Amino acid sequence: MGHVLEPLKAAGVSGIFMATGDGSVHRNHPLLACFSDDYPEQVLTTCTKTGECPTCETPRDKLGEFVEGQNLGHRDLEQILEALDSFDDDPGGFLQVC
Repeated sequence: MGHVLEPLKAAGVSGIFMATGDGSVHRNHPLLACFSDDYPEQVLTTCTKTGECPTCETPRDKLGEFVEGQNLGHRDLEQILEALDSFDDDPGGFLQVC
C-alpha cells in the first residue's frame, strides 16, 4: 500500500487546492488513515482470482488450513503493479496477465 499511496505523501504535507461543491477553493491536506476492504475488493486490487488468497501464495485447495510456522510469503508487488499497468494497453489481455 505504501508504494501505491506514495503520491499522497506530498499532498498531505504541502497541501493541495481543491474546490468544494459550491465552487470555493481551499487548501487541503488529504491523509489516508485506513484502507479497509472485503474479500472481493482485495481480489480486485491484487489481480488475483476469486478463490485465491490475495495476500500470499497459498494454493487454492489449501485455503483455510492453518499450519503452525508455515510462511508462504507475500505476493510480489511488482508483478501486481505490472498487471495493473497492462490494463491500459490491452484490456483484453489483462485477465491473462493476472
